[in-house]
Amino acid sequence: MKVLIVDDSLLAEHAIKSYFEKLGHEVVGLSKNGEEAKNKLLELKPDLVTVDEVMPGMNGTEFVEIINGLDKENNTKTRVFIISSDEIPQQNREKIEVDSYILKPITLDKIKDALEKIVA
Repeated sequence: MKVLIVDDSLLAEHAIKSYFEKLGHEVVGLSKNGEEAKNKLLELKPDLVTVDEVMPGMNGTEFVEIINGLDKENNTKTRVFIISSDEIPQQNREKIEVDSYILKPITLDKIKDALEKIVA
């Protein structure tokens, strides 16, 4: 699976990248914020995007709305994992379609569990 990681924390970015690679997936891109990731999303066409909820500028929910809109326009399905240090407010959850919400600290087991749910 081709993965795009969107997280403004260098530490989280490296951990997430390492876990996906250990599980045999290809990390095709890294972005620090939603604006930067928007261009990479169109260019790289990842199968899965991990999105931090709290980022400067565009937050994770706003970026996922863009992903959902592009999927509808192109009749595609990009898998999305929201990764956050805080619970996502219910009103934000209702606005977007995601495959998993993962709370930090991120671990290999959390990534593995989320991946197993989308494969099942």
